[in-house]
Amino acid sequence: MTGSSSSIAFPSDQAKYLLLRFQLFSPATDVRSEVYLNGTLLGETRFPRNHYAGVTEMGGFTRQGQNVLTIDYHCGGQTCRTPVLQYWTSLEFRLPVNTHAREQVGLAAERWQLNVPDTPLNIIGASPMLFDGANYFRQVKGEGFRLSWAEHARPLNVTFQIEAAEPVRVISRVGEQTVSVVSSEAREEGRQTVSPAVSLLTHGEAQALNVEIQCLQSGIGCAALYFPSVTVLPEPVNAPFHAWAAVLVAALLILVLKFLLNLRRIW
Repeated sequence: MTGSSSSIAFPSDQAKYLLLRFQLFSPATDVRSEVYLNGTLLGETRFPRNHYAGVTEMGGFTRQGQNVLTIDYHCGGQTCRTPVLQYWTSLEFRLPVNTHAREQVGLAAERWQLNVPDTPLNIIGASPMLFDGANYFRQVKGEGFRLSWAEHARPLNVTFQIEAAEPVRVISRVGEQTVSVVSSEAREEGRQTVSPAVSLLTHGEAQALNVEIQCLQSGIGCAALYFPSVTVLPEPVNAPFHAWAAVLVAALLILVLKFLLNLRRIW
């Protein structure tokens, strides 16, 4: 095909998980693709010149109603002027494993999930969502990822699971301060699993958690991320002030009522 993008529009009767597969071939120049679902970037992929790369997979959630999936192509930082060949394009739809972005887990506390429609969380450094047949996951191809949340939320803890084919060490930081270090048990064979539960009770102003993943045999790029979630108090930081103000107002009203009752008794 020629031009700088391809797109497809389709309806959806509800929010669903969409898995996109495609392959590009460019005989003349390197190509960088950007995939958008309803204007939200799902992921980027680089395809080397004159080389058949493997099939690219990435996923995201549709919305109820009309949806638009767009793939933009860039050749050397510019729109592609020579033909780009797109192969094996397919769309696969599944009902979401979980549809609850926010779940009550205690008095005023909520657990916010990442891999659900309308999530209040953001992630940098991990791949778009993939599906292993039972759960969603994201590949971590670099040194780690950054999970962030709304400014007004007070975080209590962050939980997630790391799976790898080799021993790993997972280091979690708030800013420059290390708050958790967890390592898997080295085994000769089989997948390694690490499930950090990072307490942020003393970091109530934190807006993000930076996670470094050290692959103890290959260096970096060995890990998959499952089940990231953040437990928060969703009220603004100044909510206690409003609570105390409400208590004072209620107390004043009680005093006024008592005064009026006393006046009535006098008369």
